[in-house]
Amino acid sequence: RRAINGYAWVGNQRETLFEEKLTWTQLKKADVLIEKVNAIQVREGFAENDGQMALGDSAKKQAVKRRFDKLNVKVDDGVLRVEGEKRISERVEGLGGSFTYCTLGEPLDVEKLLSGENLPDFDALGAWLFHTATGGALPKRAKSAPAFYLGEALDKHAWLIYEPDLGFLKSPAAALTLTRAKEIAAWGKARKELKGHLVFAPAKYMSHKQLLEHGIEFAQLPFALYREG
Repeated sequence: RRAINGYAWVGNQRETLFEEKLTWTQLKKADVLIEKVNAIQVREGFAENDGQMALGDSAKKQAVKRRFDKLNVKVDDGVLRVEGEKRISERVEGLGGSFTYCTLGEPLDVEKLLSGENLPDFDALGAWLFHTATGGALPKRAKSAPAFYLGEALDKHAWLIYEPDLGFLKSPAAALTLTRAKEIAAWGKARKELKGHLVFAPAKYMSHKQLLEHGIEFAQLPFALYREG
């Protein structure tokens, strides 16, 4: 959420102004190193103070514009280093975009589906099929929705002829028939929409030509146990 919308950032920003490894030869020329450090102090508008230089009343009166809140002069691992340090407080712009938080239901166990041990309810199977077909999340189903209606996608309406009962799934009542196809098409026309229909069902009793005439795309439920015996 912070990456998307942006966030306030407060922290210390450091910049290395001088860095030199100390050797015996360099130590013998300590006065040269001190001169270099003093030159940086003057350039950045700081008065000398052993090891660390901070802003004071006298420093504020100087004409040199200070880029840092303080200068740190220190020796780390045999290296003489002068760092400028500045306190930063600003807002970092977000990258944009969005995300969706989802609560998952019970997992669909394909092996148990095939054996008939555990048939999911209509909503669970419908949500999975709808997402598989459209890439979107299944919208909340209206109470006035017709039987077996799943939901509306961008370019189609999705239907699922299904009940979690093996007897129903193996019977002609679970098939997409011409009568049911006409009812689906009439429902869409009554809404004055040009969207087609995607119907998931165990079987169909219609030809490809008839499906096209009614604006229906058929998708067979991919489970062998649903075939008519």
